[in-house]
Amino acid sequence: MHLTFTEIRFYGASNIQIARRLRAWILDLMSALPAERHPALRRELNLLDQLLEKSYVFPEDLALARIADSQGLGAATPRENALVLPENTLH
Repeated sequence: MHLTFTEIRFYGASNIQIARRLRAWILDLMSALPAERHPALRRELNLLDQLLEKSYVFPEDLALARIADSQGLGAATPRENALVLPENTLH
């Protein structure tokens, strides 16, 4: 799992659209995969959030980058918004 997300996160997290799509992808996998896969996915979300915090100077941009959206900057579906985990579950 780590190999799947590392390169995308490393090269794409500074692009808001890629960050949003990556988050949506990880959260979608959490809804589809068995619970024993969730810790690895939570680690990937945590790594993404850490990189986003270093990439975005403005809080508004950081907040926008943290919205799961499979379309990038499209209209996030209610399902995707429902999958956003509380901040304390990611650490």
